[in-house]
Amino acid sequence: MRYPFTFANRRSLIGVKPGDKGAVSLSLKEGGDQIEYEDQDPRIHKMWLDELKKNGVTPRMEKFFPNS
Repeated sequence: MRYPFTFANRRSLIGVKPGDKGAVSLSLKEGGDQIEYEDQDPRIHKMWLDELKKNGVTPRMEKFFPNS
């Protein structure tokens, strides 16, 4: 979405009013579209870890998930 012509694209990328953050940069708690780590379903994190392992990637998210 390079050119946010529709209201939905504009809201997601650059906000509605000048100075707004785009919805993809705002937490659900602030009316945006972003799910914070602490609010994410724990099953999602497990799936992510499994995919990293399958692809030989070491996770470095200790700051957010100290028990991973």
